[in-house]
Amino acid sequence: MSTLKELVLQNAKEGKVVIMTVDGPMSTSLEEITRQPTEGLLYDLNRDKVTVLTLMDDPKWVNDYAVAMVIEYLHTALDEAMKVIEWYAGYDPAAAAWLEKYGDKPTLDTNALDTKD
Repeated sequence: MSTLKELVLQNAKEGKVVIMTVDGPMSTSLEEITRQPTEGLLYDLNRDKVTVLTLMDDPKWVNDYAVAMVIEYLHTALDEAMKVIEWYAGYDPAAAAWLEKYGDKPTLDTNALDTKD
């Protein structure tokens, strides 16, 4: 098994995702990477629509573009669900507790990423 493959699979077991950066592979928690704005998430995954459209020589661009659309849709749906939970939090202690635990949406701090060799 290749070192990169081992790195990706080990991090996946730990609930982390490995992304390839200009500095090499880096890992972060799924929670952290998915809490950033959609554009940042797609950019980090090299699945933003602009990047995908530059790779049209590879037929997998079609699925990559579809992935970008699905992520955008799901992120929007999550944002809408959060608005409902925020409203309920004023009336329901369980919703308020959930919102306190999961409600903030920090942007990805690239300085907090773990550099892996």
